[in-house]
Amino acid sequence: MRERLDCAILSTPGTSDWVRPWLGRHSGGRVHVQVLDNQAGAADSCEVLARFAMPLRRFDVCLIPVSESNLAWVRTALSAAQGLLQTPVLALVHQLKAAALNDLYALGLADFVRDPVCSEELRVRIEQLLDERRYPMREPAGAARLKETHTS
Repeated sequence: MRERLDCAILSTPGTSDWVRPWLGRHSGGRVHVQVLDNQAGAADSCEVLARFAMPLRRFDVCLIPVSESNLAWVRTALSAAQGLLQTPVLALVHQLKAAALNDLYALGLADFVRDPVCSEELRVRIEQLLDERRYPMREPAGAARLKETHTS
């Protein structure tokens, strides 16, 4: 478990009011959320994730608020960043249906948390996500023996 998680939050078109309460420290200072540097209006572009792939590496996770109003924009941004982005992307979701979430997962979304967001749940989800990336799932003990007996 990390002492502090550094999160970049991407202020997407139409979500600035929804993002504002999440800036700063949460969970007793263990989750620190800051706006991704918006130089020259870059966050208005659908290629923002691809452009910020390198600066995002210093963060543990990139948070993206997603609602019906910006869903198409987020889809395009995730699509443009495929293969470039190494920082996991976690969506803060407001009133989205399962089909929309499935689309976002297919485009590279790592996980999501529904609105209203609980800071402790967010911290746990991020830690779990980072552990999964560090230690990819291994076969359960005995699974290799089971395979050997079925192939013999």
